Amino acid sequence: MKHDRSLHRIDDEKNFIKNKQIEINLLNQEIQQISDENKKLENIILQYQPHLNLLAQ
Repeated sequence: MKHDRSLHRIDDEKNFIKNKQIEINLLNQEIQQISDENKKLENIILQYQPHLNLLAQ
């Protein structure tokens, strides 16, 4: 019985770790999407920067 409980606990720990890895992967995907969006916005800002400088004069 004790052996069965140990195996069950090990399985629980494996599942916990697997779920955390999935969570980490999803967060990394979200970070990548945000990073891509930031790059797009930076490019837009760079495009309009000369126009803003002209307006500020």
